[in-house]
Amino acid sequence: MTLVPALIGITIIAIQMYRDVLGRSDTELRGLETKQSADLTFESQIVEVKEENARLRATAEQLMNAHQTLQEENAELRAKLSNIENQATTLERDVADARLEMSQTKATMRVVEDQLAAEQRRPMINIEPEVTLPERKPKMSADLVIKSVSIASTKENGDPWDAGQGRPDPMVRVEKSGLLFGSDDKTGVEKDTYYATFNYKSLRLEEGDKITISVYDEDFADRDLVGEYTKEITASTLQARTFDWPFGQVKSLVVEFEP
Repeated sequence: MTLVPALIGITIIAIQMYRDVLGRSDTELRGLETKQSADLTFESQIVEVKEENARLRATAEQLMNAHQTLQEENAELRAKLSNIENQATTLERDVADARLEMSQTKATMRVVEDQLAAEQRRPMINIEPEVTLPERKPKMSADLVIKSVSIASTKENGDPWDAGQGRPDPMVRVEKSGLLFGSDDKTGVEKDTYYATFNYKSLRLEEGDKITISVYDEDFADRDLVGEYTKEITASTLQARTFDWPFGQVKSLVVEFEP
């Protein structure tokens, strides 16, 4: 019987001790839970701070980039402004030079106008230069005399001059082309002969004239050209006096220049 109460007492003590232990465990557990909750809150705050710091760093980097861009744009604007100022300075110098040149031109024009006015007021003196013309030698001249003509027995192609083996009817024509004007003349017609004597005084010729002498077979219905000769008259021609010219079917044309 004595053992039972002792056991009951021991049991009560053990229960009390157990309750004490449980009480302390509950308190420690609540403390641990509180501490753990605080740790979780702190870690969450640390994460938030880190995220905020990352955002701030990104914002700061953006601001630095924007600042760099603004500095570059500012440098470009300064360069453009400097270029515009240089152009304005050059333009001002050009304008100043143009004004100076215009002023000088106006001054020169005034001087020229004054000189012209003075020249107009000055009496005119006409001085005619003395002109000495070279002494011209008179040109030599002479009368052309058609002396005679001798004609080949046939035309150039071998045909007779007239029908039925007829002889030609010679006539001589002279054309002159001078410096001022021209003229022409002709002899009479000699019938049915290969040789005709005219002794016909024709045109008056001088140095520089050019003559064309044509010999024809002059018929009633038509004429055939026997030959034609062109000659420029020179001083030596006139001095030589007499010539015998063959040409075409003309065997001989004798002419003479009479002073």
